[in-house]
Amino acid sequence: MVFLLISTNFFQSHNFNLRLQDIRNHIAVVSRRVWHFLSFCYDSRHIQRDVSKCILPTKTIRSRMLPSAWTEDEIKRTLSCIDRASMTDKRNYAIILLVTRLGLRAGDVRELKIFDIDWKMRRISIVIGKTM
Repeated sequence: MVFLLISTNFFQSHNFNLRLQDIRNHIAVVSRRVWHFLSFCYDSRHIQRDVSKCILPTKTIRSRMLPSAWTEDEIKRTLSCIDRASMTDKRNYAIILLVTRLGLRAGDVRELKIFDIDWKMRRISIVIGKTM
């Protein structure tokens, strides 16, 4: 079995135009994928030992920047660019409306079900995941 270890020094010494944070995040993503692959191999009995435990856990580094807000004009221009001819386009338009007009988070929109909508009362009932 071959293991590949890539340090941040490799990227810096080869003059890649990447920020250190981006490099660490990339390494974290790759190591997670390797861990999942090795776990799959062990669970499906392709290998006899669970070598996924040899992969050290890594964390991604989130940006310290505050999220930016869109101006009303930017929102109007974005909404006007969405073609609503197909069902998928209409769904995408509705998602953007939920985010921009109601301030729902992406995770809350993802978890939204059709029975959460009360059409007669014109109300959407959700349990906000961030506060649970």
